[in-house]
Amino acid sequence: AGLLIENNEVSLIEKILNYSKLEVKEWIQMYADNVIIPLYHLQVYHGIGLVAHGQNTILKLENHKPVGVIIKDFHGDLRIANDSRHQSHKVASYLDSLPSEYLIHDLYTAHFVTTLRYFSRLLEKKNILSERDFYQIISKSVQEYLDAHTVQAKVNLTKEEFEKVLVNKVRFLMGYDETASRLKPMLGHAIKNPLRKGAHYESSL
Repeated sequence: AGLLIENNEVSLIEKILNYSKLEVKEWIQMYADNVIIPLYHLQVYHGIGLVAHGQNTILKLENHKPVGVIIKDFHGDLRIANDSRHQSHKVASYLDSLPSEYLIHDLYTAHFVTTLRYFSRLLEKKNILSERDFYQIISKSVQEYLDAHTVQAKVNLTKEEFEKVLVNKVRFLMGYDETASRLKPMLGHAIKNPLRKGAHYESSL
């Protein structure tokens, strides 16, 4: 989430890009390969989902280049698919278990909708990179991963539409008490996937 910070009309990402000495497309490609793909692999191979919003994911940089992701907050934001290969492990009994197709929202809703949506718009506003190019770079990275791995269709990051999860509306109903029981998500109109070729990027998310 720190990538979105601006001060005196200068954004942190502008400084990072400048210090990295990389072309912006190369930097975003490294971000996709070292943040998005590992989180996706965790879901499709291990059946493990982390609610990957801007607080739970920490970008690891070396010489201002993305080289990895640090994940945290296992208190309530780590979940396991009910068909995960790790269901027999004793740790699984401590995690929320849910259908594997729901896991994709730990990445799509939590990371694409709540973080990348604003990151891509900031880059476009600063005339650094268009939203279209931003999502095409990520789409290429995801496709390369899919070409190299067998992925369950129900944990699919490239489908045409995603359910719109109304997180705040649920919170209005259940309150913000951390001890409150978790409710099932409420859904709004479907969201067009900006990773799909031909998607309307500006309004997809």
